[in-house]
Amino acid sequence: MHTNPDPNAPTTSPSTNSSGVAAMAQPFPVTTPLSAPRVERVDTVTRPAPAMIRRPKPPRRAANPVLSLGVEALMCVVLLGIATLLWYWDGAFTLTFLREHFPQLGTWLAGYGQWLIPVAITILTLASWPRKELRGEVSKARAAWRESKTDHDLLDYIDIRRVLRVKTVIFSIVGAFNLGTSFSGLLIWGAGRELDLFVGLTIPTTGWGLWAFAGIVGLVCSYGPEKIARWSLSYLDRLRYAWKRGIA
Repeated sequence: MHTNPDPNAPTTSPSTNSSGVAAMAQPFPVTTPLSAPRVERVDTVTRPAPAMIRRPKPPRRAANPVLSLGVEALMCVVLLGIATLLWYWDGAFTLTFLREHFPQLGTWLAGYGQWLIPVAITILTLASWPRKELRGEVSKARAAWRESKTDHDLLDYIDIRRVLRVKTVIFSIVGAFNLGTSFSGLLIWGAGRELDLFVGLTIPTTGWGLWAFAGIVGLVCSYGPEKIARWSLSYLDRLRYAWKRGIA
């Protein structure tokens, strides 16, 4: 008697039933070992930084022009006063040296006439001062000659350089004379002198202490007045410019 196979019964293959390869071919579940390093995800997308909120600065108060001019005028007066005091000390020490070593000058120039010597020294110093503007003109003339290579520019460069050299020589001679006479006058005036400054100061009679004192004070008195006077003139120029503009 022939019977129909059950459709719901599983079908078997002779190859699988005999060797069981089909069951072993199924993939095993992949497990991660405990010691494996943890891979973190790196975000490669560049994101803009958050914008910083800046508070607006309060507006600055406008300076009072009258107050500014007043301060500059005061600075001009103070600097001129300091320059005048240093110039007076420098002239007094120079005259002390000249009276000590050249007593005949006391009869030739009596009274205020002797101050013509410090005035003449100051005029020569200011006239021969190798100013920055003149050195700049020499540099410009040298650059122009190197660029053009013409005789005209060469002659201009030589003339300006000659003027600078002559002024430098005169300034050096006058400055050395001024510094030397002030230094020698300080040695004569300050040897053993007592000064009522703070707790009192006694200048040494001789030795390096006296020489150091005379050198420092003589250097300040010789070159300080002209330099400080130029600073005060810069404030004076500002005041003149402001006056022309009608601010004052």
